[in-house]
Amino acid sequence: MALGNVVGSNIFNTLGILGIVPFFGPLPVPPDLAGFDLWVMLGATVAFLAWLCLRRSFGRAMAGTFLLVYGAYIAAHYFGLSAVAMTPP
Repeated sequence: MALGNVVGSNIFNTLGILGIVPFFGPLPVPPDLAGFDLWVMLGATVAFLAWLCLRRSFGRAMAGTFLLVYGAYIAAHYFGLSAVAMTPP
């Protein structure tokens, strides 16, 4: 039930709130959001759904793993590695 509550809240915030905001003014999207953050969010979602489909449980070890990955994501932004990842070779 908690998982459904979190997913439902995220869907409402994404579609409901972001759908209303452009009526009151433009909503600028930074380039790093589309270039780096979107792919990180997609990867985390696919990993989470794959884990739930294969294991059907989400314990402390997996929660710790996701927390470490989130820490690495924050560190990448802090040290500017997200900009490096977006530059073409």
